[in-house]
Amino acid sequence: MSIPGIALNALNHVIGQEKWASDLLQSHEHKCVRISLPVADFQITIQDGLFRNANDPLVEPSVSLEISQEAIWSFLKDGKSGAMKYVRISGDVDLAADLNRLVADLQWEAEEDLAQIIGDAPSRRIFTESNKVIQQANKAVDDLKVGVRDYLVYEKNVLLGTDQFNAFKAELRLLRDHLERTEKKVEQIELALEGKEKQ
Repeated sequence: MSIPGIALNALNHVIGQEKWASDLLQSHEHKCVRISLPVADFQITIQDGLFRNANDPLVEPSVSLEISQEAIWSFLKDGKSGAMKYVRISGDVDLAADLNRLVADLQWEAEEDLAQIIGDAPSRRIFTESNKVIQQANKAVDDLKVGVRDYLVYEKNVLLGTDQFNAFKAELRLLRDHLERTEKKVEQIELALEGKEKQ
């Protein structure tokens, strides 16, 4: 089974646990959604309150979701709220709003599902270790960002650091003040010259 197929089964499993979510989708029966990922595009259709595969290029999607690479990284770091900033939704306004509600309100109790298969204690241990891995990965990403920023600021001088930026702003402020004083002096000289010409 493909990764989109696995993700679809997981999503339908969660929707099946929430009657409100299934009822919400039933109001959009047979509508099609195109999902564009950095690696591939695929289409799904809404049927019986669930999502089904619908890779038919002749079917015009009601809604298109463009999910950028930034959305995937933001999801790993900040969850759904962080990822949604990098998702573009276009098409049927009502369906788009309901999909947005699904993303915001649908909660997967993954630990509970896993506990039904392997038991409470092993499930808890797996999720504790998973959270540690995620935290370490987030720290690694943050460290990498800081490293890249410092390299561009101090090694390559491509970007301005905070101190350099503040110094630059102070110099601009000083220059603006000098310019204003110079303009006033020029105005005074012009007025004095006009006065002499009238005499």
